[in-house]
Amino acid sequence: MKDNQISLDELESWFSDVWHIIVDIHISINNMERIRVDKYEFEEPIKRHGFFQHHWYQLKFIAIIQFYKLIKDTEERSFTKICNRLINNKYTPDLKNHLRILSETSTLVCKDRAELKSFVSQLKASFEDKAELISRVIDLRNNIYAHQGKDNRAKAVTLAELKELCDFLTSAFNDFWLKTFFPINLYYGRRLEYRFRLL
Repeated sequence: MKDNQISLDELESWFSDVWHIIVDIHISINNMERIRVDKYEFEEPIKRHGFFQHHWYQLKFIAIIQFYKLIKDTEERSFTKICNRLINNKYTPDLKNHLRILSETSTLVCKDRAELKSFVSQLKASFEDKAELISRVIDLRNNIYAHQGKDNRAKAVTLAELKELCDFLTSAFNDFWLKTFFPINLYYGRRLEYRFRLL
């Protein structure tokens, strides 16, 4: 495969990997929310134990590391990187054929490269609305969670902000999948609207 081309397999692989990353983020955030709520008698003093404090840290660690994969433009599975490839690269015959055939079954799917380029350009631009939050998550990953960086005073990100970013990325994923694979029922194409209740 030439570097200046993007294939159907590459796009399918991106969706599959990103679906799993987003599910991981949902699990972490929902478990963090569960720890915050006292449902049973004597639960609150038990959760002050070091085990639960460490578990909270680990859940936030997982969320930050997984977010980074999706929002840092140099990461292989970032939205920006796949959008740039779809905007700048040629499409292999299998991808062009896929869009053409699928668009005949639904008007929701981009029918060709021009429509898909237009959609992903808008998708990429929508990330500007979250630029400040994205920047703080990247700073936390680089300076606190992944390794000790130069700036150990990186600004904190609240649970509400993590949920906000998760919802934004979930919506972006769903819209993107809808434009490229709907109505194919691929296992990673399930809309991510459910919530996990693991604790």
